[in-house]
Amino acid sequence: MNPSHRRFLLRLAPLLISLTILAYAFRGIPKENWKSSIESLTFSLVAVYILFSLIGTGFRMWRFSVLLSHRIPVFDLLLITLVQNFSVDLLPARTAALGFFTYFTRRRGIDWEEGVSGFISSIVYDVLAVALLLSPAVLIWKGEIASPLPILAGLILLAGGAFLFLRAVPWFLGLLSQLKPAQRHRLQSTLTKAAVYFQVHQSPKEQTLLLGISFLIKLCKYLSIYVFFVGLLHIRPGFSSFFLFNFAVAAAEVSAYLPIQGLAGFGTWEAAFAIAVNWVGVPVADPFLVAFIIHLITQAWEYSIGIAAFLILSFRKRRAQQPGSF
Repeated sequence: MNPSHRRFLLRLAPLLISLTILAYAFRGIPKENWKSSIESLTFSLVAVYILFSLIGTGFRMWRFSVLLSHRIPVFDLLLITLVQNFSVDLLPARTAALGFFTYFTRRRGIDWEEGVSGFISSIVYDVLAVALLLSPAVLIWKGEIASPLPILAGLILLAGGAFLFLRAVPWFLGLLSQLKPAQRHRLQSTLTKAAVYFQVHQSPKEQTLLLGISFLIKLCKYLSIYVFFVGLLHIRPGFSSFFLFNFAVAAAEVSAYLPIQGLAGFGTWEAAFAIAVNWVGVPVADPFLVAFIIHLITQAWEYSIGIAAFLILSFRKRRAQQPGSF
């Protein structure tokens, strides 16, 4: 196959995946269900979601500030965080978010090795935070699995793997950098810089702080989406439904790491959410419809504010390059 044709098909694949999944899932949903779900959305629900979203963005910015040793001004880091937020589902496996983050941080004096290492660290802390946030649901498990012990064991294994990564990666990268392969001095330099970064950010005090911030980030995000979930289903909020609902959001988030996903995550996000909702036993008549509405609104907000932040960053960059600008 011609390379240009292959690239075209790869770019077209996310759109085809989204259209296929959405068409299949929506074929049996009555129009009345669409109407009632849309009418359930109120200004107060959207306002509460935006409030939690902004608070979560503040915590996410704080975490990046710690991971980058407070070397980027607060306003610039806020803009970079907003761009990173909206670009999570832009390309598979969060490659767009990584690209934007390292590009803009490098423009502000952060080596790309440090930017990549900081971004990877944020994902590892997210894994730890999600494991903590999902753990209470094991106590109220009502899904198809008879015993919650396998779920608890999986969460412990997940958290243990993330913790081991944070503790062992400096040693492992340092070991690789000592191999000195012939004609690979750039690779050796990259590994050394990455090893130094993780060593600098390995203090128990900082890691405890980052874990606490990461937990608050996830709590704000899950609460913001839970607000829509409660409003769409007209149910009474409670700890039981919230913690079980978190499994569905976590499953949808995992879909962003797939090598192939729907366009902007549409289709694959909803499918993962719907499967997880049914799995944990949360009674939802149209889980795919609920997931689609939640995803559509949250993406509209994050893309709007994220693109605005991107334009501001780009404008500031062009202005800084003009002669006589300050």
